[in-house]
This record gives sequence, structure tokens and C-alpha cells, in this order.
Amino acid sequence: MEKKKKVSDTKGRMVKALVEEAKAAEYIFDTELGGVRANDLITLRRQLNDIGGEFVVVKNSLAKRALEESDYTPLVELLKGTIGLGLCSSDAVACSKVLTAFAKGREAFVIKGAMLDGQLIGHDDVKVLAALPSREVLLTRIVSTMQAPIRGLAYVLNENIRKLAYILNEITKHRS
Repeated sequence: MEKKKKVSDTKGRMVKALVEEAKAAEYIFDTELGGVRANDLITLRRQLNDIGGEFVVVKNSLAKRALEESDYTPLVELLKGTIGLGLCSSDAVACSKVLTAFAKGREAFVIKGAMLDGQLIGHDDVKVLAALPSREVLLTRIVSTMQAPIRGLAYVLNENIRKLAYILNEITKHRS
């Protein structure tokens, strides 16, 4: 009887910890990882840690309870098989790139879907997300686009000043 209580307490703590992690994460990716080697999962965890994410392997029943308690209820419908949750709080594109790259060449590892900004997205949408340029590249493109008209204006204004200086120089040459 006491052993059942210990197990129940342990599961309760695990669910509570997972709820806290899920609430801290802005994005959660649901994966199926039947047959993936432990060493490969360690590599995946390291890659996700490098970009501010983490990867948790958890029982379906505990994941279901935790996701329901942390406002990620739509993700519950994808919980089948041996699951792992990719939790990311910084950059969804970077997380999807890491998970998609990890899935290449590993048929046993399948990205089922994700929750992004309260929306459930499917496997194909995660692939599209992974194909996007990184946040830094997108910001650089935006800044370049915003600078282009300013550069053009500066060039035009500078060209008029250059022409005026050339004309004045020619006038001074003819007068002397």
C-alpha cells in the first residue's frame, strides 16, 4: 500500500515538473521516437539545449495530464506511441530545424505536430517552419529593405551636390 502511494507521489511530482516546464515553454513539439537509441537522444538534447530548448521523454498518461493542466490541450490528441516533447521558449524556427534535421535518416523518429502561439500545427507545417530562414536572417532582410529607400535618397542628394560642385569648378576654371 505504501509503495503505491510513493509511486503516486512520484508521478504527481513528475506531472507538476512537466507542467512547469510546459508553461515556461512558448512552443511544444510532439514527437514519436520508438526505436531511437539513447545516445542519439542525448545528442538531440544537447542540440536543443544549445538553442534554449529541451527534450523530454515521458509516458503518455503523464504527458496528457501535464498538457491538459498547462493549456496545451489540443496537443493531447497527438499523444500515441512512445513520445518525446520538444520544449522551446525562444525560437520555434530553430527548434523545428533541429528536430527536422534529427528526424532525417531516422525513420523511427517522427515529428507529429506542435503548438505554436496557441495553434496546433501538423507535421507538414513543422517542415515548412524548419525551411524558413533563421530569425536573424529575417531581421537582416527587413533592415536591408527598410534601408534601401534611404540609401537611394542619399545617393540622389549626393549626386546633385556632386554635380553642383562640378559646375562651380568649371565656372571657376573659365573665369581664370
